[in-house]
Amino acid sequence: MYCYLCSQEYVGLLTTNYYCESCLRIKRYVNIHNKRVIQILDSVLSRSVEKQNNKVKLEVINEIEKKKEELDLNDSISLYNNKDKLITELKENLKKSKKTH
Repeated sequence: MYCYLCSQEYVGLLTTNYYCESCLRIKRYVNIHNKRVIQILDSVLSRSVEKQNNKVKLEVINEIEKKKEELDLNDSISLYNNKDKLITELKENLKKSKKTH
């Protein structure tokens, strides 16, 4: 048998059933929630060109923010490493000055 909705072949338990198990669930949702199912599907699965552009912009902004965070982290690591070098140099200078005095 073939499902009336998705056209996939399936083994139906009842010969009066026209839908596969997944499509039967969808049909039940539509029966219970009516137009709300269509609204949800439209808002989630389909986007207008404007929404597509907004989504692309949002993804680009998120990617830029991630890169900024990575750069900030790298800068912090670099500053930390420089701080360690500076402390080491100061300790060495302090030891030298103690030896000369």
